Amino acid sequence: MSGNESCVDNMTAFLITHTVAVTALQATSLLLFMIFTIVGCAAICYIIYKDKDLHNVTGALVANLMISDICVAVLNMPVALISCLVSVGIQNDTLCQIAGVSNSLFRYASILTLAAISVDRYIAVVRPLKYLIIMTPRRCFIIITAIWTQAIICALLPLMGWGRYIYKPEEFICRPSFLWPSEDRGFTLVIFMTCFLTPFAIIIATSIRIVHIAKAQRKKVSSITINVHERPSISGATGISCASNNYESAREYNHSFSISSTSKMISANNSPKAFARKCSTAWGLSSYRKFDSSGVKTLIFIGGIAIACCSPYFIISYTFSIISIQCSYYYTFVALKGITTWLIFMNSACNPYIYGFINVNYRKYFLKWFNLSSSSSIRPLIRS
Repeated sequence: MSGNESCVDNMTAFLITHTVAVTALQATSLLLFMIFTIVGCAAICYIIYKDKDLHNVTGALVANLMISDICVAVLNMPVALISCLVSVGIQNDTLCQIAGVSNSLFRYASILTLAAISVDRYIAVVRPLKYLIIMTPRRCFIIITAIWTQAIICALLPLMGWGRYIYKPEEFICRPSFLWPSEDRGFTLVIFMTCFLTPFAIIIATSIRIVHIAKAQRKKVSSITINVHERPSISGATGISCASNNYESAREYNHSFSISSTSKMISANNSPKAFARKCSTAWGLSSYRKFDSSGVKTLIFIGGIAIACCSPYFIISYTFSIISIQCSYYYTFVALKGITTWLIFMNSACNPYIYGFINVNYRKYFLKWFNLSSSSSIRPLIRS
């Protein structure tokens, strides 16, 4: 750390020589992040509120993500913008502690919510027939409560004497000071593990597993439909029973098989899709759907962008704080820290538009609002 401390004067000179062009670029980009985040997140929340089909566990988690990102844009970005414009940090220690808590709280909540969404989509793909049993509204409430409880506890730890918040001029924000575990009694290690490494490990693991399942499903769909056993027919189905609505029978029937072999068992007036719809209804499924490729793409995009935007900040900030940096390389690390801070803000701005343009549940509204699709093909927001 002594090597970094000896460069403080150079750091001051670096900030003084910050050109007007650089300041204008940073301020403009941050202002755009604020506008895009607020508008995009508010739009997603409005869609979820108006569309009853999105009043489910996934919709609640997405709304929680949007709320945390809105709080970042409303409470955290303006502080960084003002600091950037006036080139003066938060001098009052009390205000710095409050800003540090706000900055940490909503950032932790956003990352943890992304991990929860990944688990939710993983269960929907791996256990589709038991998804509604596993992901109940009560468990969703418990998950969201746990997210905010963990985020609040981790954000308040420095105020309780474990760690501390400091103003970082190169980042224009107050944030925890990351130190060696022996210097901060393991605070940095705990924050790094609980709010960064573990959530992103969950996102990566579930995404990889879902991609493997998607590939396997795609191979089966090309030559396979549904495998059923011959049982007493109901509702006119020729020799094929779809009556059982318990999940074990559904699992048994859900094994795929050749369309050509099934067509012999289906009457001439029943198409394979109609037959599948009949079976899915008998099994208690709400609708006959193919693999949710839209949800998979959204998860991969939003998880990948979150990792790309947040990982550099945590890694560089942690490395920069615990390793002695020579003054000759100090400016490079300072510039990198500033860029990574802006990447985190940019992540909040990207999240709503990933859902808006990739996920089919939100895309129809975004296309209408941006005049990219005919309004006749889009369901109205307000239901009669």
